[in-house]
Amino acid sequence: MIFKYWNGKDKNTLNEIKRLKEWAISEFTESKSEKGSTDFQVNSMDYKNSECAFEIIENGKTVSALIVQRFESPEYAFIAWAATLPEYRGQGYCSKLVDKAKAVLESEDSQLMSVHCFDQYLEQDSAFWAKFGFKHHVFKKDGVTHLSNIRVID
Repeated sequence: MIFKYWNGKDKNTLNEIKRLKEWAISEFTESKSEKGSTDFQVNSMDYKNSECAFEIIENGKTVSALIVQRFESPEYAFIAWAATLPEYRGQGYCSKLVDKAKAVLESEDSQLMSVHCFDQYLEQDSAFWAKFGFKHHVFKKDGVTHLSNIRVID
């Protein structure tokens, strides 16, 4: 297992973060219309926001990735993507990435971390994020149930 951390502070690492976003889109987006709209988001992303990414590679391929963005302030971190290939799930890859992200964010004086989940993932995601100390807030918007998970970094 190879672990990589991309800090997003230069053009090369920003390209790696974009590559991981495109990986997540190609692996986890089901319909062409979803892929098209998400591709636009990746290609038009404002890279002035502070971003970092964490990746696990097995046998030369990305198997799990987590991308963190900071929009409001350096103290607030938002997990924008967290994904593991289906055949690698249940082996602790995403948990390792969350632990690494927490350690890096803590060292950079972040105080709050959040992640947002949608309808189809509420049940599985709720339990996953709870084991890391995230507190859940469920709300409906435009007929879709959302789950926000917030954690204060110790």
